Amino acid sequence: EKVERASFKCPLCLDTASFDNSVQLDCAHRLCSVCFHGYLEVKIREKRVAPEELLCPMPGCVCEVTVPQVEGVTKGEPLWERFLSARADLWQPANHDGERLCQCPATGC
Repeated sequence: EKVERASFKCPLCLDTASFDNSVQLDCAHRLCSVCFHGYLEVKIREKRVAPEELLCPMPGCVCEVTVPQVEGVTKGEPLWERFLSARADLWQPANHDGERLCQCPATGC
């Protein structure tokens, strides 16, 4: 007896995918894991990972992709490390009067 898994049609590639191999964003758009991973690869490669740049790929949707959603698809891959590095590069310390910035002398810090 064959057990059917719940499936849906990915709005990006139009393939049928199982819910197990998908990501649902906070806006309720659901994408297959392959499409979502590909989307993240492009965004991370272009270093367009600021919250206002990393949005749901569906046309007109402005829902932010969350860090846990990125982690869920990329953790354990070099892509996850590149995402974290690109996000860290966006960090800007508050500029308070009298505050001095210094760079850590440790390699790669």
